[in-house]
Amino acid sequence: MFPTEQYAYAGKLRGVHPLEKFSFAVVTMTLGLAVNRPEIYVIITVLMLGVLVGKAGIPGAVVLKMLLVPLAFLLPGAAAVSLSVGPAEGETLWQFSVAGCKVGFTAAGLSLAGHTVLKSLGSVSCLYFLAFTTPVTELVYVLKLLRFPGIIVELVVLIYRFIFIFMESAWQLYVAQSARWGYSSFRRSLASMGVLLANIWAKAFLRAGRVLTGLNSRCYDGKLGFIDAPYVFSLRNIIFIVLLEGVLLLLARY
Repeated sequence: MFPTEQYAYAGKLRGVHPLEKFSFAVVTMTLGLAVNRPEIYVIITVLMLGVLVGKAGIPGAVVLKMLLVPLAFLLPGAAAVSLSVGPAEGETLWQFSVAGCKVGFTAAGLSLAGHTVLKSLGSVSCLYFLAFTTPVTELVYVLKLLRFPGIIVELVVLIYRFIFIFMESAWQLYVAQSARWGYSSFRRSLASMGVLLANIWAKAFLRAGRVLTGLNSRCYDGKLGFIDAPYVFSLRNIIFIVLLEGVLLLLARY
């Protein structure tokens, strides 16, 4: 089970209606993607992280550690976006020459990179809120409420399950290799990683076949059955979401 799934089952927002959490995350993310205001991105990020730590009870260290994952991809991408190759449009803040070609940073490029990072962090924080507060069973419930086709709901469940199978198989192989000093040096690490990648697919497919056998032994007829918990809407939460989204919309317009 992913750490996010563990916190979703044990968090303080476990009893909140799934559609309320889903709507809060999706509407806020859509608003952040629709506007072009850096301050709105910062507000959304701080809001979502604040709700996760203050309301859902997720440790701040865990949330910040999870944010480092997208930052590892965003920062190199932002650096590439901010670079200007050749004749730069606008004032060049700093430049250098590579093989006779001018490469530098401009104010416009840095502004675009900053917008990209902040907007991405706002969207990721919304997704993290949904992941840390809503287990996959509740997401299935929301998809059914929104009248998604049954085949899509079943694919979500099966893909989610097979991701766990894939990761568990990879971890078992990694532990077995580590116990045999498979990663004691850089050269051995490369060889062990190649063996792991070559065998993980076969092992994962075998595990997936066992899951299918288990489904067939339980009279699986092509449709998965789900038992939904009796969720209740909260008027206070709905009013809070509507007011909050209204304030964000007003800030975005003015």
